[in-house]
Amino acid sequence: MKNKILVLIGIIVLSLIIINMSVSHSKLSKTVDSKNSIKIKVANPLYAKPGIAADAITNLYKYDQTNLAYDETFDNNLRYIGKDPNNYVLFNNELWRIIGVMNNIDDGTGNKESRIRITKNGYAYDTIQSFNSNGSINDYSISTLKALLNEEYINKLYEQSKNIMDNVIWNIGGADANLNSTALQFYNYEHGNLVYSGHNSSWKGRIGLIYASDYGFATSAENSSRRTFCLSQKLNDWNNSLTKDCRYNNYLFDDKTWQWTITPSYDNYLRKFVIHPSGDIYYTDSGCNSVRPSLYLKPSTKITGGYGTKSKPYTIGL
Repeated sequence: MKNKILVLIGIIVLSLIIINMSVSHSKLSKTVDSKNSIKIKVANPLYAKPGIAADAITNLYKYDQTNLAYDETFDNNLRYIGKDPNNYVLFNNELWRIIGVMNNIDDGTGNKESRIRITKNGYAYDTIQSFNSNGSINDYSISTLKALLNEEYINKLYEQSKNIMDNVIWNIGGADANLNSTALQFYNYEHGNLVYSGHNSSWKGRIGLIYASDYGFATSAENSSRRTFCLSQKLNDWNNSLTKDCRYNNYLFDDKTWQWTITPSYDNYLRKFVIHPSGDIYYTDSGCNSVRPSLYLKPSTKITGGYGTKSKPYTIGL
């Protein structure tokens, strides 16, 4: 009898240890169903935990597939999606947005790693007439807009911010000027070698712009099936009633201004793609358009705090 009691006590103690270990690894909550039976639910994290930024956001996807989605390109980048996802980050003491975890980014030595790319929450300049001062070039690598951002603008940044930025290869392949492209097709063009004669298909530098494909992939639409529909549509067809939710559930959409992208046309040296306030991706030869700078963070960049919300953005450091 004594031995049975000791065995029973041992089982109880072991059970308590296992339960305690489970609780220590997860926050638990209890709910009672209609039959009065207790169910235990694991509370998933709603924000990226402190640590290497790319790893933290990748891990967050396990729990948050409302704000995050893979783009299913050949690089399979993980992107923030939706009208106002929790992708706010404090950079240069300003609010920026995390576009996502971009894979296979080359630092120019053939060393390809996953890097976070961010873009300003707003604009660095509101009325930039063209890529080039004479309005006749769509190659970002030799443009006056590139010089403006990587000389004048970058010099206004704090040293701490400059130190966290990466100097990498940007793909600037040209897209079809006839606008017959979905987000995925734009991405493939941007990462291809089709360019206007004499222009470059890549550029190494620190500050670029958002891509036309970034805009397309940033939509969440009304739900996942609608997002699939939106991504099947050409980006110049996003201004009608059938695609209303494509543009309005997209944090890169702005119905008040035209936005430059870094994406050029390959068959017309004048044409650059812009995000039109109607919701379309359109092309223009010139115009007073807003500039939303974009940049990559070094792979060693860490999330040090915050929740990714506008009131409590992520903080970052090396």
